[in-house]
Amino acid sequence: MKKILAVCGMGLGSGLVVRMNLEKVLKQAGIEATVEVVDISSARGATGGGIDMVVTTEELAPQLGTVKAKIIALRNILDLNELREKVIPLLQSL
Repeated sequence: MKKILAVCGMGLGSGLVVRMNLEKVLKQAGIEATVEVVDISSARGATGGGIDMVVTTEELAPQLGTVKAKIIALRNILDLNELREKVIPLLQSL
């Protein structure tokens, strides 16, 4: 099963929105994955642990440093089409 981190500044608001939208998009595509919400500091420390993908905003993506997972930067965390277009093909290729 794939493991995805939904990353926001404090690990609260926007990360939860990303997680809920990710779970919706993944369910529609029939892809099983676990989605965990974390703050930016925790994400920077996640250099292993079987993480396949990190999903965050365009503003936070450059701050992730040496995360060893695919990073998806979203312009609009509410746009399900953007999420679907960026996440699904990448997960299917992993």
